[in-house]
Amino acid sequence: LIGKWPNTYAFTKTVAEDAVRKYGRDLPLCIVRPSIMIATAHEPFPGWINNLYGPTGVVLGAGIGLLRTLHCESTFVADIIPADYVINNILAAAWDVSVQ
Repeated sequence: LIGKWPNTYAFTKTVAEDAVRKYGRDLPLCIVRPSIMIATAHEPFPGWINNLYGPTGVVLGAGIGLLRTLHCESTFVADIIPADYVINNILAAAWDVSVQ
């Protein structure tokens, strides 16, 4: 069913984007695909988030000394981004599309 996509998450994102492209043909359009979001870096204040799921919980656990080790490959990259960076990117992208 999901064909070339690695998982259902990637597949459903593609299906949704295709629907937006198909039914929003006459609308200004920009699709932003951020990495995994974590707590904010600056706005509204550093560390703001409404949950401790996923990487945010790991970062918090490490930050307070609860998690002292993490079994992972040392060459792996944590592909995460603060939520306020994503929000600012979405606002800038929407503005850019609106003025073109």
